[in-house]
Amino acid sequence: MVERHYSDAELAALAARAPARMDAAIASADPATIIDTYGAIEDARRGFAATNEEWAALTIAHLVSAHGTLRPSGVLRLERVATIVTGLGLRADELELLGAVLDGPVNPLRERISEAALAGDLPAVARAWGEADRLTRLAGAVRNQHISDLLGHVYREHGAQGLEAALRYAADHGTFWKAALPEQAATAPADLLAATAYFLAVGADCSLALIEEHDRFVVEFLDCHCARQITGARAHGWGVEVVDGPLPLTYGLDAVSPYQAHFAVIHGSWAIDLVGAPTPPFDCVGMALGSARCRNYVYKGAVPARFYEALGREAPAGAPAV
Repeated sequence: MVERHYSDAELAALAARAPARMDAAIASADPATIIDTYGAIEDARRGFAATNEEWAALTIAHLVSAHGTLRPSGVLRLERVATIVTGLGLRADELELLGAVLDGPVNPLRERISEAALAGDLPAVARAWGEADRLTRLAGAVRNQHISDLLGHVYREHGAQGLEAALRYAADHGTFWKAALPEQAATAPADLLAATAYFLAVGADCSLALIEEHDRFVVEFLDCHCARQITGARAHGWGVEVVDGPLPLTYGLDAVSPYQAHFAVIHGSWAIDLVGAPTPPFDCVGMALGSARCRNYVYKGAVPARFYEALGREAPAGAPAV
């Protein structure tokens, strides 16, 4: 029998989203637990927002460097960004406070929660957390929708090759993937699952089911930011471009959004070049929302050959078939 790293209860705890974590912290009535739990949540959400913000800036930089002077139009106009901000529910009077939160851990929301926790005023903690939860979620959602919008522009104007070039430029010149992917490749699988689950469930506000199998951990998305991007863009009339496949750019799927293509380009081909394997390997449903659940995997051994082959790459010798 293969020894398991986690019980079912432990897997469920790893998949807990921010509200459940804060509810438990508040229920403990322990000031240190409340302050530490909120601080970690805020840091994760700030990190998710910052990564998407840097990605957008790098995408615009690539457009300028690769295609000459950029004349703002369509999704590149500030009015388009403002439409996303207001469409997702941020009010003008909240922007200054949110800016302070994004600037760093010394900010009014964290101070309010800390002061209430230290005073033992749990209802005040809950009220402050309610505001912080909404604002920090929206900070990431707005920026995630914005980069999706920008990548749609890149694909619409410059096609599949232009999209892949923009994604590679962001990976090559940004601070996130160059640091994160080698760190992930060097981390023990059980520890990597825990870090991955926290980033996705807390930072990106995804609903997950975690499964341990004999050769891998499965991260199954019950609700994810990609689907929210697509359904949100359609609901607000912003539109979603569709990259037709099957291609290595689409991870072998018939259709993906330009944002979803980064799974194949950055976490797939670019990761193979950087660390030798897709990191992480994905089974994304692409634009076929509701047909199945997207999954990514943390393998306990070698990544199977099928993930390389879907990207048009040759698997290392000895890689299992599935």
